[in-house]
Amino acid sequence: MLGTILWATQSRTALVALALAVVLAFIVAPRVHWSAIVLVLAAVPVGYAVLAFTSLVEDLLVRDQTAAEIASLSARTDAWKVVLEWAPASWERWIGLGLSVKQIDVDLPFREVQVFDSSWVSLLAQAGLIGTAVVVCWMLLTVRDAADREVRSLAIPLLTLLLVRGLTENGLLDASAAFLVVFCLAIGVDPASRRGPVPSTPPREAAYLRSPERFAPHHPPLIPQGATP
Repeated sequence: MLGTILWATQSRTALVALALAVVLAFIVAPRVHWSAIVLVLAAVPVGYAVLAFTSLVEDLLVRDQTAAEIASLSARTDAWKVVLEWAPASWERWIGLGLSVKQIDVDLPFREVQVFDSSWVSLLAQAGLIGTAVVVCWMLLTVRDAADREVRSLAIPLLTLLLVRGLTENGLLDASAAFLVVFCLAIGVDPASRRGPVPSTPPREAAYLRSPERFAPHHPPLIPQGATP
């Protein structure tokens, strides 16, 4: 059902990222359930029938665009070229123009401004080379931590889906659900977050501190004079 919804969005990048994530999910999974194998085998003849006898895939890839529009990724490269051609000695090349920048002026006959339609180009325009280098290092560390055996079955496919999707779509490094997923995933796969420090209180002492005896009086009970203890 989710795949059908994604197909209805006509997002080619998201579909490619999803397919890559599914392949990686089978590769990194320590154990694959038999039902998943059956579904994959059943999808082979269905996929062949769709490719051979329908134009669904061709319509999705072309979407009534010309060769020039496809080559420019639906005119995305027009905005990317402006950012990539900033002078090396300019401040915007190194520190960017700020997080409020969502579009850029373009010298085109049919429009004056255009959105970036790429999380990574947006990052380059907003934070410059310095900010981009910091985020790239962060993502590399996250991918390294996601390769851990305990979490890689979910973390690797999910990271692949989000990072590849961010190449031609905004939202990966902005105030969006995709950023929240990446941020929580980066924290979750970090070894320091998954393995907390060993408690310094011994277990017996900790159990005593939680027990009612802790609140009992520590002085001996008063015994009347002459009474036998």
